[in-house]
Amino acid sequence: MVVLTPTSELADQVRSVREAKDSTIGKISDNLGEHRAGEKMLVTVGRMHDFKAAYGWTLPHDNGVVLDEICAATLGLSVGDSMTQVARW
Repeated sequence: MVVLTPTSELADQVRSVREAKDSTIGKISDNLGEHRAGEKMLVTVGRMHDFKAAYGWTLPHDNGVVLDEICAATLGLSVGDSMTQVARW
């Protein structure tokens, strides 16, 4: 079996990879969501076999980002955890 690993140059051509931002969760809130507040983002955690992703709502926060409680629960995230987010188009 041959496993191909994308080069950094190739990965940078993928918009979601290029525009993804690592963030720390500063707060989890039930006040984010459609018709409320925040921006809908693709939120990811982990690598390879531990990788998980879900859509969630985020807002900038003094200590990183505020994440909606449903996304946090879905991905098993808590305040202080790291996540990667990218805008949903």
